[in-house]
Amino acid sequence: MTLPTAPLRRPLCRAAPWLAATLGACGPGEPAPVAPREPVAAETAVQHPLRALGDRLRAAADADARLRALAELRRGLAELGERLALDPERRADDPDLTAWLDGFGQLASFARAGWPADAVQLALDVRGVASRARPSGVASAFEAELTAWLLRQRAEGGSQQLRELPLAELAAVEDLGRYVSGAREAYAWTLILLGVELRGDGDVGLALHALAAAERAVAAAARPSPVAACYVAMERASCYQQLGRAEAASAALVDAQRTVVDWQPTTDALRATRAELEVTVGLARVRQACLDGRFALACRWIVELRERSPRTAVVAQLSYYESVARQGLGEGDVAASALTTALASPDLAPAIRSLALLDDARNRLGVDADAGALDAARRSLDAHARLLAEQPADAWPLPRAREAGLRARLARLTALRATDRDPTAELVAAHATAGAAFDAFLAAWESSEDGLGIGTLAFQPRRALLDEVIELSLLTGPRDGRERRALEQTFRAPARGALARSLCADPAPTFDRVRAALLTEPGTILLVLAPGADCTHAFVADRERVEHERLPTVEHLQSAVRALWRELAATPPAGDLADARARAGAAARALAGPLFTAHLAERIRAARRILFAGGELLERAPLAALPCGELGPLGLAREIVELPSVSVGLALAARRAPAAPPALLALVAPAAAPDARGDTPEAIRFPPDERTALAGSCASLGWFDGPEARLERLAGAGAADALLVFGHGVTVAGLARPRGVALTPSPALPDGRLVPERLEAAGLAMPPVVLLAVCDATGTDPMLGSDDADHLAASLFRAGARTVFAAPCPLEQVATARLAVGVLAGMAAGRRPAAALVEARRALRGDPRYDHPHFWATWSAIGW
Repeated sequence: MTLPTAPLRRPLCRAAPWLAATLGACGPGEPAPVAPREPVAAETAVQHPLRALGDRLRAAADADARLRALAELRRGLAELGERLALDPERRADDPDLTAWLDGFGQLASFARAGWPADAVQLALDVRGVASRARPSGVASAFEAELTAWLLRQRAEGGSQQLRELPLAELAAVEDLGRYVSGAREAYAWTLILLGVELRGDGDVGLALHALAAAERAVAAAARPSPVAACYVAMERASCYQQLGRAEAASAALVDAQRTVVDWQPTTDALRATRAELEVTVGLARVRQACLDGRFALACRWIVELRERSPRTAVVAQLSYYESVARQGLGEGDVAASALTTALASPDLAPAIRSLALLDDARNRLGVDADAGALDAARRSLDAHARLLAEQPADAWPLPRAREAGLRARLARLTALRATDRDPTAELVAAHATAGAAFDAFLAAWESSEDGLGIGTLAFQPRRALLDEVIELSLLTGPRDGRERRALEQTFRAPARGALARSLCADPAPTFDRVRAALLTEPGTILLVLAPGADCTHAFVADRERVEHERLPTVEHLQSAVRALWRELAATPPAGDLADARARAGAAARALAGPLFTAHLAERIRAARRILFAGGELLERAPLAALPCGELGPLGLAREIVELPSVSVGLALAARRAPAAPPALLALVAPAAAPDARGDTPEAIRFPPDERTALAGSCASLGWFDGPEARLERLAGAGAADALLVFGHGVTVAGLARPRGVALTPSPALPDGRLVPERLEAAGLAMPPVVLLAVCDATGTDPMLGSDDADHLAASLFRAGARTVFAAPCPLEQVATARLAVGVLAGMAAGRRPAAALVEARRALRGDPRYDHPHFWATWSAIGW
């Protein structure tokens, strides 16, 4: 079963895709709900000429009259603009300007007059003049309304000029600050609309920035609006969902629910609004629970929502989500009944009907499908085709691709049932059709949803599409090449990720290229995991062959993954580690059992080096902690390199390797600064003996600690062979990529918090190897099928690094210092960084104080 994924391109409803069918006040083409318009100026005793022109424009009876009045108004505006240009000191609250703004306020007339070619530019020019007003001024209030109007028109599919509206300019820091300090509820709605449009264009980082400003604007308003606060939280959830961060999205929806619960409205109208918001947030939480695999909880919430809202559009959506949840719980008959109920409702939103029809077809196209099931599937696909015909040609690329993939499966099953002809040609054609649909989807996704690394497989509909392509690849064509072609399909989805694009990586790497560049040494294998909707596809390849295994789905593996992480991330009690080590071992075996099939384990045991792609599938739980038969934990027996994606691995492998012995630059133990709560973190201390050992392993050592551990010291990092950053991890709330490292504050970095955006903005070059000894450096929510591009390690790759050592959990200072020293000593002896890490882990584990995977298994080699 599948879920709606891509944001629906509808006004405001793009803020949260589930709002379309739950907010009756916001239908197609309608603007977002905003606070009542405040008058921008009091009427003057003598009517200003521009106001008269505005009145004439309003009163125009036909299109020709409107065009004539519009031309006069624009001439008047141009004349006033020339006068203002001659008097730059004129205040933006000047009565003349007030009349200008008031006259231009009849913006709807521009749309009725057919949008003259330069109307948008004129609006932007007026906005620019208004933005020079003080935040509490008349012009500032109008500027917020003007911006909101432009954004609404853009969301409703206005002119091409509006589609090209410079959103980044509107999101400039100074403008956001002006809105916040203006203390008007309308300003908060303007910022929410800005966040909606930014996210719709794929700029999720700026969208979250705008939403953080909206939250401040709500708090600063004279009467903070619970409705606005709720919408901020829901739109933030949509941003996190677009980034594939399920936990963050769920947390934002909890904030939205808390806002609604705490609101005590005093009028019938407000109580009705509160009831609508309860349903909206509840429906959003149901959807998120289905995405997270919390199916039993989703079913409970569905029952509660049905009792709360009798609206047929809401009930239809709930029936669809119930079908998803029941399918996840293994209740196939109940799921099918719920899906039939959803499809029978004429009020089911078109985007959800699309997915429901695809679900219905997919459920009927099982391996044992009979002629009746094939006919029913064909009817669902035909109904879906009629639904698609009502949409613009470039809309809904994912449903279009999925329909093509399902038709390919239908053609394959029909051909296999035929007894009077050879089905080979039809099977080949079906495979070609599915591959072309996958190509079309990837191309459309790349251009329209370019987030910070959102994975093309982050949601089940995308995973279902990949399932179709992989299964068709495994069933068609020459038998000796089927697994290879299926593997190549798995390369391509994450190759569209943000990191791959920023590294100019090959968007469609072939196995021949992978074999020539990555599998050059005997004993090296490539292990690739791809999350499908029906199973997890595992491919293992060496120079000679490719093999495919079907593993349990992500949802079935999830509890074992999280149980392992609880053991790995927690600091074991000092002294006797036996109990903690036994619990971690049991958790690792519980995951290794379903993950390593007998054949896969045999291939791993025979290897010396493992290149591992798809680790985000396991929420970055390291292979190092997993046992593989008599080998014990893999991290102590085999060299493991985690590839963000195969295409990224190819790009990184072409970079400069470090020299032996390496030249090292170290930023160690930055001066402690208070955190966001005002607490001073524990002091960082690098063991003196380990520093002495470092000096003996390195060709040169640039050591900057305490007050000298500043961003400016990284200016020459690109000339070194390795960089060691040893300090506290930090989280900066409100950023799309919030995790970073605390350096000593300096003019180049006033608060000392080096997060991905700031590192990339600094334009620094990095050495081939970076040892990031920082807690939670890669601790963001992993994204299924992405190239893992939203944390500090990815920014280091963008800056030139080849291998980054990092961890997604807390690190112990002394243990990590010893691992870093061991890695650099191994590099000095000529070993690869990942091979040096194996030796360092063995040495560390030999110390009884550190005989627990928390100390040696969570710090891993990423890249190449």
